[in-house]
Amino acid sequence: MAKILHFFCLWLILLISLPVVADSFTDRRASVGIKLFRSMLVSNTTYLNKVTHSGELHVKLIFIHSDRKARVLAASLGPDLKALKGKPVVLEVVSLNAYLKSSETILGAFIVQKMDGVNLKAVIDKSILDQTLLFSPFEGDVEKGVFGGISVESKVRPFINIDTLKKSKITLKAFYLRVSKKHETQHENQT
Repeated sequence: MAKILHFFCLWLILLISLPVVADSFTDRRASVGIKLFRSMLVSNTTYLNKVTHSGELHVKLIFIHSDRKARVLAASLGPDLKALKGKPVVLEVVSLNAYLKSSETILGAFIVQKMDGVNLKAVIDKSILDQTLLFSPFEGDVEKGVFGGISVESKVRPFINIDTLKKSKITLKAFYLRVSKKHETQHENQT
């Protein structure tokens, strides 16, 4: 009986701690991702197409349920992204619905929370149509069509969906593309 109780207690502790471990893993991917997102925005050579009439570049952090994580990430990104190549950057936390309904010119958007397939496809489609650099730190999203993300292997590096790059007509600096892992669905060519 003592062994069963001991086993049950261990099982319960493991069960309770799994969401915490998953949350901290997700938070780490988001923290690393926000840094790569900034460097991806800087490497965008078509950024001038995204300057608004008021001379600003708009960047969005998209959340679904709670804006808490988005605000934390915005606070970490904000000081490093006040301006991009001399143009002031307006950083805004927005809901998924607000992003999808928006008609403003947006340079880049960062997905803060994991999305289901329907919402992710809607964000991808809008971003391609609007030629917005869409970034997700979540595993599997680049393969589903998100423009950029992170590859965690022996080292962390940017991950680019080449098909989305072509469809969205965004160009990145050659060096950035060289150091990035690439995903291309047409040929399944990964480097």
